[in-house]
Amino acid sequence: MMKTWTRRLLPLLLCAGASLAALDRIAVAEIETKGKLDAASVAGLAERIEAKLGGGYEVISRSALKAMLKEAAFQQESGLVADREQLARLAEVHGVKYLLATTIARIGSKLSMTVMVVDCTTGRLDPDRRIAIEADNLEKLFRQLDGALDRIGLLHLPPTEAGLKQLAVLPVQAAPGIGREDGSAFGAKLNEFLLKSGSFELLNRDALNLVAMESALVDAEQAAPGQYVKVGQIAVGDWLIAVKLKRLEVNRLSSGTAIAGVSTREVATLEAELRIIDVKTGALVAIENVTCRRKTTDIPASIRRDWTAADYRNDLMEQAAEQAGRKLLERLDPVLVAAIEGKLLYLTRGEGAGVRPGQTYEIYTPGKTVLHPKTKKPLGTAEKRVGVARIDSVAANMSIASLQDGAAEAAVGARCRLLADAPAVSEPAAPPAYPMATP
Repeated sequence: MMKTWTRRLLPLLLCAGASLAALDRIAVAEIETKGKLDAASVAGLAERIEAKLGGGYEVISRSALKAMLKEAAFQQESGLVADREQLARLAEVHGVKYLLATTIARIGSKLSMTVMVVDCTTGRLDPDRRIAIEADNLEKLFRQLDGALDRIGLLHLPPTEAGLKQLAVLPVQAAPGIGREDGSAFGAKLNEFLLKSGSFELLNRDALNLVAMESALVDAEQAAPGQYVKVGQIAVGDWLIAVKLKRLEVNRLSSGTAIAGVSTREVATLEAELRIIDVKTGALVAIENVTCRRKTTDIPASIRRDWTAADYRNDLMEQAAEQAGRKLLERLDPVLVAAIEGKLLYLTRGEGAGVRPGQTYEIYTPGKTVLHPKTKKPLGTAEKRVGVARIDSVAANMSIASLQDGAAEAAVGARCRLLADAPAVSEPAAPPAYPMATP
């Protein structure tokens, strides 16, 4: 019986050993602290970091690393990052490929944590694998670990999560005289449009309110402008969109005379302001203004025949949300040329993002970065217009366009800007109500 179990277990142990050998070894150094911090809590945070890394690496724990260093008569672990000779010894003798070094410093009422990865084989700190996060306490720092470790290539989140920028649309602030439900409706339409675009991973309202409560805010809708960045940092987001609904009204207009007849139509107007905030820097990147005006005559009579006031309002919200969403996409994820086949262009925007057959786009190729002559601050990128393309068909994640003019300089990566929307389909004229005269 013993021999039978041995025969069964041996292949499993060999497989496990082979799998373990295939993983890179990463050593977790003791967290270096600056300022007054609870030692037990810091040690607990280090244990959590070790646990998170366990799935993708063979983790050398802090105690095991201490034993290795003691064996090599290297006593000062705090200087290990700068000691290339000792790092090389860890790599050569113990097979350690990476060292994870973490520092936590108290700055006023905040805690700042820096996590960095050192390649032991070269002894160099990879500048792309270093990240700093900030929070009020250690527990909130831990809540940000998944996103932080993923950004420096340690956690390996699924591509659908790791490859997309995170964006949160804060609850819409409505101007006096505009109902809160109208603000919520516009925010929902905007979120729906951005989600369909596939350009972002959206933080939903429930998650946003949860983050707000963790930030000691009662409700995300009551957050002051200065607290937006705080909410985004805890959520490990990239962009925050603050929306203010400034105007929403419906007016009835009349034209004509009593003799010729008076015609009436309703005009609905929505004005909104979008503030784009970069969470990493806390900077206000841009302010976009949206004005959407819809007349009843813009909608075919066959469609609006049985419409109520709620239907007109819903139509206005959808049109305004699409206009606002397009402006955000133009700023944060512009349409690009993904591939070229002759006079056909494959563009990086598909269904649900406002792309429709018949639209025309101008094609621009990027040039040099433009700098301010005095401050040398980057102002943007020079562009050259190289042609116009017309959308022929739209698929789930891309659209196909044909070049109308220009071709020689169009290239993959060129930027596309909407020039003209698809022409509206005119409603066929109704036949006359009286019989036609015949000769």
